[in-house]
This record gives sequence, C-alpha cells and structure tokens, in this order.
Amino acid sequence: MEFPLLVIQTRYTGASPESVEREVTKKIEEQVNTVEGVKQIQSTSTEGFSTIIVLFNLGTKVMDAQADVRAKIDAIRQDLPEDIDPPVISRANPSDQPIFVLSVLGRGWALRDLTRLADEVVSRRIENISGVGSVTVVGGLKREIHVLLLPDRMNALGIAPDMVARAVQRENGDVPAGRVEQGNAENLVRVAGKIRDPQDF
Repeated sequence: MEFPLLVIQTRYTGASPESVEREVTKKIEEQVNTVEGVKQIQSTSTEGFSTIIVLFNLGTKVMDAQADVRAKIDAIRQDLPEDIDPPVISRANPSDQPIFVLSVLGRGWALRDLTRLADEVVSRRIENISGVGSVTVVGGLKREIHVLLLPDRMNALGIAPDMVARAVQRENGDVPAGRVEQGNAENLVRVAGKIRDPQDF
C-alpha cells in the first residue's frame, strides 16, 4: 500500500524565515487544507526554503491527491512571490527518515538563545558536511520584534505602512553569496544582513 504523504518544497532565495512563512508557507497551507482526504499538515519555514508535509487518510490515492494539490497551488500562483522557484510536490518514501537526531541543551541558556544557536551555528555546520542532504531544526522559540509606527510622522512624510514593511523586509535578511572550496571541503557563504537587535531598526 502506498504511503499517503506528500512533501511540498519551495525555494525563495534570500528570504527570511518570517517572509517564507508569511508569503509562501501559509498561503500554500490554506489551499492544500481544502484538498479532499487531508488528515494533517506540518510545515517548516527556514531561510529561503519552505517545506510542507501533508498526511492523507489511509486509502487515499496519492497520485490523485498530488494532482489536486498541484491544481490548488497553481490557482494561487499569482498570489505567491514572483521570484520563488516552482513548488516541488513529491510523494514521500517511508525509508526517507532522519539518520541522526541531535538535541541542543544548555544549562542557564534561554530557549530563544538555544534556538538561535541551533539555527545559525549548529545546523549550518552540519549542512557543510559532505554527503548531508538536508538539516531541519525542530522546536525551539523564535524571537519576535514588534515595530510600532508613528502615524503622524508617517503622514507628514507621505509614508504608508506597507512601505515600512517592505523596507524592513528588504533590509532584514542574510543573503546567500555562493560557496567556497577549501581542500576537500565546501563551505556555504552568506552576507549577514539580518537585524539582530531592536536598535538596528
């Protein structure tokens, strides 16, 4: 019997995890959730990449479900960012399981700081190991910074809220800059531009 599970992967190069979540993952999830037979949806949004796992009820014809999911995504293509790669919808193989699970612990560390360590240091170093296909960080606590606007000041300058949102999004991202080969190792290079502290705004 075929395993009733689909994986939807979408690359959004240079986008922050928050942008990927808001502009890609959530929109696709809302559409896919209306497909007949969907039992559960799980997703992760990382820097430049969206992964959505869709579990269907047992007995669902996965090939038909895959076609339905493709049609749903095609219907909202104009609502997704123009510069994303076409979403890839694949049928999952039960043998595609993680070969290694690493827990990050730290006595006296805040959960937010441990999450940042796992995202920005541990996962990236593992990604650089030859033969590693992918690394997924699960759990943790994502930090949020709330930006409060000054309506009177914005009106005086002729600035709309969406202009501020676009400016923040544009300036808040670690941009991939290729790879550097060093001996037998190949390292990913990123230009750090993500806002770390409130005063950076």
